Amino acid sequence: MEHTPFKLESKHRQDLVVVIVRRLQTEERRQASHQAGLFGAVALVSFGGTISLGDYTYHAMSSSGFLQFSSLALSDWQVVTAHLSDYALSLLESLPIVEVALFLAVALVFVGSMAFVISDFRIIRSSVAHA
Repeated sequence: MEHTPFKLESKHRQDLVVVIVRRLQTEERRQASHQAGLFGAVALVSFGGTISLGDYTYHAMSSSGFLQFSSLALSDWQVVTAHLSDYALSLLESLPIVEVALFLAVALVFVGSMAFVISDFRIIRSSVAHA
């Protein structure tokens, strides 16, 4: 019978597996908490940007006449349907594209960073529950 110096008994192997799994869970929890902090900060900044850009976009839509054109669809639907192509073109021409694009980009960053924060908190919570 050959004896190897690294052969462990069954109990020692199980203990070693438990120690390794706990260290992996601890490292995963630490990494998830760092990511949650980073993406949480990004979410806060992008939330503030979404609020301020939302207000700026609303004022740009108001000053360009987009809101007046769009309210025409609610107040006089027969006129809009009679001249649909002219109405759609006027509506698109009055839309402040740059402001809307910036608002949507910052809102997308906010939603994405919140999704990462939520997934990181799920990792942290599940690792704590199994520890």
